[in-house]
Amino acid sequence: MTRRLSGALGIAAVLLVGTLARIATWNQVLTQAGLRFLADSDPHYHVLQAERIVRDGLGAAWFDPLLNWPYGARVIWPPLFDLVIASLARAWAGPTVGRETLEIVAAGLPVVLGVSTLGLVAALAAALLGPGRGWGPALLVALLPGHVAYSAFGRGDQHVAEVFLFCWVLLAFVGTWSAENARGRLVAGVLLGVGVALAFWNWMGSALHLLVPLAFTGLAHVAFDAEDGAGQRAARGLAIGLGTGAALLAITIAAWAPPGALGRGDLFGITGAHVAIVLCGAAFGLLLVAFRSLRRVRVGTRRRVLEVFAAALVSVAAVWTVFPAMRTAIGQGIRALGASDAWYSEISEFQHLLFSCHTSLWSDFSYLTAMYGAGLAVAVLSVPGLRRRWRDPNERPRALLLAVLGTLLVVLALYRRRFAPYATVAVGFLSWEGVVAAARAVADRTRMRVVGGAAMVAGVALVVGPSLHAVVGEAGRIPEPWIEAMQWLGRQAAVPGREGVMGD
Repeated sequence: MTRRLSGALGIAAVLLVGTLARIATWNQVLTQAGLRFLADSDPHYHVLQAERIVRDGLGAAWFDPLLNWPYGARVIWPPLFDLVIASLARAWAGPTVGRETLEIVAAGLPVVLGVSTLGLVAALAAALLGPGRGWGPALLVALLPGHVAYSAFGRGDQHVAEVFLFCWVLLAFVGTWSAENARGRLVAGVLLGVGVALAFWNWMGSALHLLVPLAFTGLAHVAFDAEDGAGQRAARGLAIGLGTGAALLAITIAAWAPPGALGRGDLFGITGAHVAIVLCGAAFGLLLVAFRSLRRVRVGTRRRVLEVFAAALVSVAAVWTVFPAMRTAIGQGIRALGASDAWYSEISEFQHLLFSCHTSLWSDFSYLTAMYGAGLAVAVLSVPGLRRRWRDPNERPRALLLAVLGTLLVVLALYRRRFAPYATVAVGFLSWEGVVAAARAVADRTRMRVVGGAAMVAGVALVVGPSLHAVVGEAGRIPEPWIEAMQWLGRQAAVPGREGVMGD
């Protein structure tokens, strides 16, 4: 009971610290000149989309008549984040919602989602590291700018919702193979499907959310050969969860997306291509279940590796045959990930975290430190602990998931800055394990628990210390002269044929 109480108090303290860190931008956002969003102009467009939804319904979010004037253009972003802003503003202010209300909701929503993400991280840490240990990784995520910057008051962009839904998907997936009974694993599978569907409605690139579950399931199939062990349960949970997610996506796209969206094979907005991607994952899990169920004798590692590759190839080939238009989506995804055209190469999100070739190596390293502090270096200390967990058959699945989580997300973040906020979750887990390992070593050597506790405090300070300036410093926002220029432009008389220049 004492351990449970201390864990609950620790999580409550983490949520308080996380809230304070995220509202520290309050005076930078609420200025005498009006509300000023942070980072870039994306929050302004989310507010504009939410305003259209309030005025004309969800259908107005799919097409923008002022883009590509005078023809208009299809909006390539799914509208879930904008719909949440519009719904909260309407619930607050009633049917007559002004832009000022939408702006304040858009500014505050990231804080709510960011702090909620800390709760998910704490629950995930308790599931992976053990009861009472959820607050540690959550504390580091609460303080590292790799998450704070995207969930700060005034950062009204959908990135924070991406990480929230990623943690939702990951926690539900863990439940599909770690829950104590079949009913709990089934509920976790359904929650996994709901999270996947919401993720694609929030960001069209949410195939990223499937990478860790897919990689873990494939590796678990090879590493764990027990008939109803974590490997079999993970494959079954993946099939149930992603099958549910594909069904929810298909139903909601047919009901709420523009006509013909379910038959399109591109990644713009939300389309049938997203259903096909999730179906591939469901088929992969189902085939692994089938391979294991059809065995009469245990098979070697080479056979299990071949089964994983066969399941991957057959699942993609089968879905591709039924829905050949997904070839377009695969091409678009590869082009975006590779930043292989002029537009992507100029966007900072699609540059490397190190060796970006756009700024000096020192600037890249400073940015890396500002995002994660010394977390990447301290995370190396977690390797011996992961090896110890691996030697324990009961802990082996959790050790594998932590290794997959850290490897995939850190590599992706180094490759593209776009994935930096996701990697903060992995850095929080692994650097916490590194801090705990170092503190235990100190306590064992000195035979004094109080010294070990002091070493743990010092370890947390070492992780977050180099990045604290990015938490308490001035957050970037649109320069005031730019805003004045745009306001001046909006006051000018519209010239016939050039109304698009006057667009919000």
